[in-house]
Amino acid sequence: LYTKINIVVVVVVIIVVVVVVVVVVVVVVVVVVAVVVVVVVVVVVVVVVVVVVVVVVVFVVVVVVVVVVVVVVVVVVVVVVVVVVDVVVVVVVVVVVVVFIFVVFVLLLLLFLMLLLSY
Repeated sequence: LYTKINIVVVVVVIIVVVVVVVVVVVVVVVVVVAVVVVVVVVVVVVVVVVVVVVVVVVFVVVVVVVVVVVVVVVVVVVVVVVVVVDVVVVVVVVVVVVVFIFVVFVLLLLLFLMLLLSY
């Protein structure tokens, strides 16, 4: 009888130890899996945020560069047009003044000649 009780106690102890070990292993595995899942989710979220920030920054930089280039081109074109128009206006004014002076000079010369010829 004593031996049978000892065997039962040993078997019960073995079963309890096995159950405790299995429970501990399951808990450890669940905790490890949960930690891995949390780490993976955090890494994915960080990567997505970084990618979105990089894309937004690149987009903003491209937009700023395009706007700056367009503004510079428009300013250069306006300056060139203004300079060309100024040069054309100056040339036209100079030509008109020269022609006017020439015509006045010729008319005065003709008048002088007529006055001379009338005597």
